[in-house]
Amino acid sequence: MPRYPETTAYVGFNGGESVWNSAGTWHRNGQVWGRCVTVYNNTAYRGRSRTIRPDQGIARIPASFGNIHSNRFHACRLS
Repeated sequence: MPRYPETTAYVGFNGGESVWNSAGTWHRNGQVWGRCVTVYNNTAYRGRSRTIRPDQGIARIPASFGNIHSNRFHACRLS
């Protein structure tokens, strides 16, 4: 799996209103994979979560979600 720096997802901490994942994708065994990021509204990867696929984002995080306080990167199959 290719390594991407943890800074490839731009997450809005402390009142941020949007999030964007600029990570890339790759092909393996006829499938498309990418580096997804899951954002959480609490620390330590807890609480409500949203997973953002590569080259996608959330333009306006709903007020019901709250602020983003932690995030985790992981490989995800896209096809």
